Amino acid sequence: MHAKGYSVLRIWNVDALKETTSVCETILAVLEGRLAQNTIASDLRFLMANGSQRGSGS
Repeated sequence: MHAKGYSVLRIWNVDALKETTSVCETILAVLEGRLAQNTIASDLRFLMANGSQRGSGS
């Protein structure tokens, strides 16, 4: 997916079930552009699409 221009956000299932608020805040941060760089941590992975621009609609 990343190779086709999609940003990818991966979160562990256990975190989605037990840390729902944090997961929702992370998703919102991505959508609002506040998480705008590749991030790899033990509990999440975010790979921003190459050349993606917020609100571009393409």
